Amino acid sequence: MSISSVVFLLPFMLILAFGDQPEKNEANNSPTWTDYTPQWCTKDGRVRLSVKMPKPEGCQKLCVEMNPKCTAVEWWENAGGLCYECTKPSLRVPYKDPSDLAHPPHVYIMKPMQGKV
Repeated sequence: MSISSVVFLLPFMLILAFGDQPEKNEANNSPTWTDYTPQWCTKDGRVRLSVKMPKPEGCQKLCVEMNPKCTAVEWWENAGGLCYECTKPSLRVPYKDPSDLAHPPHVYIMKPMQGKV
């Protein structure tokens, strides 16, 4: 492969290598997540990870540990910390039952990396 081929391919290789990386929190180098409340992923768009996760950060961490491709979680604030991987974030909808004792549910979606190399 010639030098000109490498120079031409380098930008494409960088996009492939870094394009799917999550945005990192500069303080602790952890992914940055956006909170959507009160929303849930529906029964068809989630898989249970834990029934006792007191903080959303724990749910996020568990999801990524169990599935490195995890990009979204559903966490229930007042249900003892129910934690789900949101397997189909496109199914996310508002949760409209404020009388539910587990209300409010949160959907956290990992922010994609933006132009960082």
